[in-house]
Amino acid sequence: MKHRETEEQLSARIKELEAEIARYEIANKGLAAVEKHYRTLVEKTTDVSWKCDLELRMAYVSPSLANFTGFTPGEAIALLPKDMFTGRSLNVVTENFGALLKYSRSERPAGRESVSFEAEVKCKDGSFKWAEVTGSVLRDKTGKALGLHGMYRDITHRKNSEQALEEKDQSLSVQTRKLEEINEKLKKASLIAGNAVPMLQQYLRLTLESMALPYLDRLLDACQDVEQTALVSVLRSNMAALLSHVSGHIQDPMPELTSKELEVAWLVRNGETSQAIAEAMNISKRSVDFYRGKLRKKFGLEGPGESLMDRLAYAALPTRPPSGLPD
Repeated sequence: MKHRETEEQLSARIKELEAEIARYEIANKGLAAVEKHYRTLVEKTTDVSWKCDLELRMAYVSPSLANFTGFTPGEAIALLPKDMFTGRSLNVVTENFGALLKYSRSERPAGRESVSFEAEVKCKDGSFKWAEVTGSVLRDKTGKALGLHGMYRDITHRKNSEQALEEKDQSLSVQTRKLEEINEKLKKASLIAGNAVPMLQQYLRLTLESMALPYLDRLLDACQDVEQTALVSVLRSNMAALLSHVSGHIQDPMPELTSKELEVAWLVRNGETSQAIAEAMNISKRSVDFYRGKLRKKFGLEGPGESLMDRLAYAALPTRPPSGLPD
């Protein structure tokens, strides 16, 4: 009977071992899947993790460095910051890492435990890429500083987009200044051409309202990415500002004018002096100055630098001289 119980116990133990082996096999399969998943992430990501000592000698670089710069981790470990960053960025790198090292070595730390900045990273083929660099002080369990560690993140596409937007913005600013200069020239020309410039401005306003802005709105709705949207938004904003400026100088509201004020206004708009106006209207120069003062008040001109002649150039005055003046 005792021998039989021993066989039963042995059989039960074998079953337990088989079950335990099966559990281990399942666990190993799960670990293999997790390992494969993380290996894929490491191999395909462009984010680079790194670690260096307090002398900035590299101790570890993740394999993703090869995707980012073309250098293998083994090659990168032999490089110093001056070998990894372009001359334009080296000052930024040394300044930030220097501050971290100073902080890590201080007996009474007073500063930042980590840094984040943008720098140009050298590639193996001689080109460079932009990276967002983060770094922190690496410490042991007792708090003693061992070195630095952090990440490189590829932001080349973002930096290129920012540069393209800046160039486009500068180009649009130049075009806007040119349009302002053209408008100023048109304004001066209107003093000679009478109502020709207001008519041209009216045409420009109608063109902007019906032929430009609606199509820019449709283009804005069809934009596929942030860069396109930003460029079209800037263009539309400048067009709308131009329309607002032009519309503000077209057919300004006319205040009520007496017949004498209308005659003086017409002659002032055509560039006549006060003396010439007095002779044309057969009144004194003092009376002309009185009417000019009333016109300035009615058209809202208060400062001495505001020209009545310029203001009247955009007013809806008659194209022919009033009845009291000779043709």
